[in-house]
Amino acid sequence: MLLQKNELGNWLERGRGIRIGKKGGIISNLSAGGIVSNFMNWIDSLPFALREYIQQELDDILANIPAILEEAFLPLFELGIDIGIDKNGAIWILDINSKPGRKVILATRPEISEQLFEAPLCYASFISQSKLKERKRYNEKTLSH
Repeated sequence: MLLQKNELGNWLERGRGIRIGKKGGIISNLSAGGIVSNFMNWIDSLPFALREYIQQELDDILANIPAILEEAFLPLFELGIDIGIDKNGAIWILDINSKPGRKVILATRPEISEQLFEAPLCYASFISQSKLKERKRYNEKTLSH
């Protein structure tokens, strides 16, 4: 799932995509032979109760994760949230990236490519015109330190 802030500083979901690993494998990385699939096609293939449960849990994760992270870290602009869903429907947050890749979203929603790449400029313009500061405290370090 890819989230980005818009030109007003509000989080927007840009897309959801599915990476499916090789049969019998445990990873879904594209470089390890995983394939990209459309989220809606995948979710629609599930039984109704499981589909509703997964949708509700994913929506809850997306509604809460950005605020939780920004409470502890620098203001963020975009997030890539990797979720694992096991055979029993259990949902696992596997990874959250502040500099996410876009391959899966571009493969499933190529029509939004321009929005994905313009969003950083729009948000930067918003920041430059607002009173927001990059750091909450001047002695804070970036996440890479």
